[in-house]
Amino acid sequence: MPSYVVGHIQAALNDHRLPLNGSKVLLLGVAYKPNIGDARETPAFVIWKLLEQSKAEVSYYDPLVPKIDERLPSELMFLSGREGVADNNLKDQLANTHAVVVVTPHALFKDEGSALIEPLKAFKGPVIDTRNWVPREWGLNLYKA
Repeated sequence: MPSYVVGHIQAALNDHRLPLNGSKVLLLGVAYKPNIGDARETPAFVIWKLLEQSKAEVSYYDPLVPKIDERLPSELMFLSGREGVADNNLKDQLANTHAVVVVTPHALFKDEGSALIEPLKAFKGPVIDTRNWVPREWGLNLYKA
């Protein structure tokens, strides 16, 4: 699945005349499954690794996983200690992002007053949705993966 998703990210960026190399990609949700803060064995980290191998700049937003801890396999230890984007920085982060990838959609992402919804609705780049989470009514440049 991770290489399949990265292929879709690359294709979506290509549609917008952007290379994967040097692009800034924001992962939404890095937990193993929705609504929990456990990131052990999450495919998000493998996607991250593949993106960085392709020279993309990766960041993440996940209020349930504010910081990546040290319980990682050796090939993913480069992620240890990385911190997610804070709610108050999300709007600026999205303004400087080329692609957004929905990996683990937490229910709180759509909660009333969520820091994510309005900035995401204003995002003009490709949004790669791996979980069929983003409503088409939002009018985003939506790609399913």
